Amino acid sequence: MTRAAADIPADNALLCENCGYNLTGLPPDGNCPECGRPVADSLPQLRHRATWEQTEPLGGRMGRFFLTSTAVLFRPSRFYRTLATRLSTPRERLFGRIYFWIASMLFATAAAFHLDWFLKLTGTRFPLILSWLILVILTDGFLVGVTSLAARLSSWEAAYRGLRLPLNVVRRGMNFHTIHYLPPGLLATTTVLGYQWTLHKGYFGADSATVYLYLLCGEIILSAGYLFWTYWIAMRNMMYANA
Repeated sequence: MTRAAADIPADNALLCENCGYNLTGLPPDGNCPECGRPVADSLPQLRHRATWEQTEPLGGRMGRFFLTSTAVLFRPSRFYRTLATRLSTPRERLFGRIYFWIASMLFATAAAFHLDWFLKLTGTRFPLILSWLILVILTDGFLVGVTSLAARLSSWEAAYRGLRLPLNVVRRGMNFHTIHYLPPGLLATTTVLGYQWTLHKGYFGADSATVYLYLLCGEIILSAGYLFWTYWIAMRNMMYANA
């Protein structure tokens, strides 16, 4: 670990943001000797605060929040490629907190209705709203804990590999990454509530439970893959960041 840490590039070293080659001392109009990308593509001036963190009007606070949300969700590579990484702001943390709660409520809704369906099969009753509230708190704690653990592990692995990804940079990326909990949460909630609705309408019978459970298992696997893919996009576009 000590040897790897000594290989981590200095904070003021100019790295090629495509391959990580040290460009310090090369002219801005030159190219990276390793991958051939222009040095100008890696200049610190290309990175800036997220729209949500800026103070210009841009449609007001809600407008900035919406613009940042859509940028992270639909164009994550571009967002993280232009995000200033060496700072920490209250709005960045608030962004993460908001989506932690939204995701927790979605997952808790899916879990509460799924539990209610299962308890009805066994003839057991438990207040739905109470189970939902408990699950919101538990889910929020779980998501925060898993995200924090992932950030620490990412920073440790980066240090071992000699990559410039300190914990504060990883945490900043993960705060914005929380919006990617939204699609899996919406998918799970839609599936569970949709299945409950079809049962209520009589479109499906009790014999459809196996298909329903397999569908949920498949969605868990797909969601895990999606979350890792978007996480990797974030880390890949931040590991050689120069600002």
